[in-house]
Amino acid sequence: MEKVEVDGNFIGTGNWKLHGALCKQLHKVVLEVLDVIPVLEATRPGNSSGLLALSSLRIAVEKTKNLLQYCSECSKLYLAFTAENVLAKFEKARYALLESLHQLEETLPEAASSQILDIAKDLEKAVFTLDLIEKQAGVDVNQLVQNEAKSNGFLHDNELEFFRQTAFRVGVASSATALTERRALRRLLERAHAEEDIKKESVASYLLHLMRKYSSIFRSETTDFTNTSMCSSPSCSSRSLSSSIDLHGNGHVIEKPISRVGSFNIRQIKGLSGSMPLPPEELRCPISLQLMHDPVIIASGQTYERACIEKWFSSGNTTCPKTRNELSQLSMTPNYCIKGLIASWCEQNGVLVPSAPPDSPKLKYLRISSLNSSKCLVTNGVSTVLFEDTCAKDDIEDGGKVASEKCTRQNSGEAPSEICEVDQASPEKHPHGNNEKVAEATCELWLRVLSKDDDECVDEQREVIEQIRFLLKDDNELRNYAGANGITELLIHFVKKAVCRDDVQCQVVGTMALFNLAVSNDRNKKQLLSGGVLPLMEQMIQKPETYEAAVAMYLNISCLAEAQAIIGQSEAAPLLIKGLQEDGFRMSKTCCLDALLTLYNLSLQSSNIPTLISSGIMQSLHDILTPSSPTTEKALAVLINLALTRAGKKEIMADSDMVGAIVVILENGDPAEKEKAVSCLWIICSGDDGGSQMVLQEGVIPALVSLTANGTGKTKDKAQRLLLLFRGKRQREVEQLQPRVQLHEVVSQATAQHEEQEQQQQQQEESSEPSSDKMSRLRNSKSKLKRFTRALARLLKKWGIR
Repeated sequence: MEKVEVDGNFIGTGNWKLHGALCKQLHKVVLEVLDVIPVLEATRPGNSSGLLALSSLRIAVEKTKNLLQYCSECSKLYLAFTAENVLAKFEKARYALLESLHQLEETLPEAASSQILDIAKDLEKAVFTLDLIEKQAGVDVNQLVQNEAKSNGFLHDNELEFFRQTAFRVGVASSATALTERRALRRLLERAHAEEDIKKESVASYLLHLMRKYSSIFRSETTDFTNTSMCSSPSCSSRSLSSSIDLHGNGHVIEKPISRVGSFNIRQIKGLSGSMPLPPEELRCPISLQLMHDPVIIASGQTYERACIEKWFSSGNTTCPKTRNELSQLSMTPNYCIKGLIASWCEQNGVLVPSAPPDSPKLKYLRISSLNSSKCLVTNGVSTVLFEDTCAKDDIEDGGKVASEKCTRQNSGEAPSEICEVDQASPEKHPHGNNEKVAEATCELWLRVLSKDDDECVDEQREVIEQIRFLLKDDNELRNYAGANGITELLIHFVKKAVCRDDVQCQVVGTMALFNLAVSNDRNKKQLLSGGVLPLMEQMIQKPETYEAAVAMYLNISCLAEAQAIIGQSEAAPLLIKGLQEDGFRMSKTCCLDALLTLYNLSLQSSNIPTLISSGIMQSLHDILTPSSPTTEKALAVLINLALTRAGKKEIMADSDMVGAIVVILENGDPAEKEKAVSCLWIICSGDDGGSQMVLQEGVIPALVSLTANGTGKTKDKAQRLLLLFRGKRQREVEQLQPRVQLHEVVSQATAQHEEQEQQQQQQEESSEPSSDKMSRLRNSKSKLKRFTRALARLLKKWGIR
């Protein structure tokens, strides 16, 4: 059993996933023991055996609390699978508590031991057994796991219904409980992997696979229970099952109707009847679920039958039926890759290639206005949902928010009546081998089209490259495969030819395809670098029409350390800086941020700093340094990189307006911006009194004092260090100024004393007889000078100044 830390707030009753009766009994005993422990501690058992018994009781209580916490957090299906082991753990916990209580009873006074005796009697009377529903659930889950081991994951046709009844029996009956169960299984799988428990890992992995595979039965549960009829059409059927469900594992059994999952009558669908093999999901339209005749790709990157998606758009929809995301445009591009794969599949399986768009009863049926509620459909394992009303998807794979079980309309007007796939492709549905075959066939088609060197094939190549751009966007596996099989060189060659003939559209399309090819893939980035993509980007960045595409590519490539020095010393650096200026190219905010991020990457190389400074980066950064701006934080990060070099620090200190802008960010910026600003000021001031003096002149002290009280942890620390730095600077200045002050005081005192002596002598001369002897006056003057000199020397000696 996993170790679970339990805090001081012990779990309350009714929170257990399964085995509620067992947990309730043990929980009551634990609460009684927790109440009596303070009393036992107050008695202070004097002998060592009493202290040892009390310590043993605490340990037993903690283990029991861990067991109860485990039952409140673990997967319901896994608790059912390990029901016998859990029962043994309950017995073990009871025995440990009893043994500790009996040991403690012998060491306590009679008044205190009476409470211990009552608790021990309750424990002895307690009977821990599994009820019938828990036993049956354990048997069912074990049967699922054993069948999986025998059949390698492919069970009989009744797997869905069997799993459905098993899940409902343990209380997984809605999208919310299904989401909680998937999260619990993921946590269990992670712990099993960390503990290298292969058996537990395999069981948890398979149960999670089933939860994902049949997630649609939980997603539609509210609709099934609130609507008594599934559909008025013969192609939808339902029946009610009476199933005993122990929702919370507390022994409360309720009777609940369970609707069978509705499905289309496959025999009605042309092309999928008889013994014809089921085409791969990638070759079927997500709307019609049939083999596509004219596949087209839309702005979301999804491929549909042209007739179906045109019907979707003509109904007033502007979203992708599959992803539900708003589309930037409603254009359709022929997907020659999928069309070629369809032809290959038909040839291999002896099936005629579709010669016309589908004219299926399904599409006619979906126009029936009586479909007023969303219903889940399963057609040969493909989960779909009618879009008369649409349900929000719940957590598919990464623990998103719980979907609302109430269905809402996607559009304010009349909703269309198409269907689309709900579940995204998952590893369970598409084995790795199949994905690799699809990737191989797709790349072969790309290579075939892009290898043509005929100018008449440009339009066809551009359409293929648009598909490459969309397909590579979110497919890491295809990205890796394409990069390893020569797609990179052909794309670079395509862009090179487009640059030579000044074809702006092809330049942009080819560059963005290269961008998606290199995203999160250093190997492909290095291929682009060695394939000569940077000289092409250097030409494209000089034109406003292709500036944004080139900047995006520079951002992607600049993540490589070896590319940073090359870009920093090229003509692209000044043009990237120009993109930040108001009088530069007119571009989107995204492009401006891309240029700034690229400059940040370039500033990581100290050899690029002089080039950036000479290209006017300081003024450009100053222009975008405004509080709470999307670019401010990254602009401060670039300034920090510049300040770390001698040339960059000197340039910042030479611009008082730049320092003033940083101080303004320190006063009015966001917390993240303030942290960057105080870091930049620290670098400017540390080891340089000139920088400190400039920062102090901008009145930074009040902002720093405020940050020491209200800033984040790092901001507080750096603000305090800056204040200490300024205080040390002030102290040094005072120490240097003190000798000058003392000398000034000495001279002032000596002068005052000399004037006083002169006045006294003058008074004496006036009282005596006047003498006209010139020599006498000279002697008097010399004697005055000597007296002044002696007085000044005495004062200097007194103050210790030589």
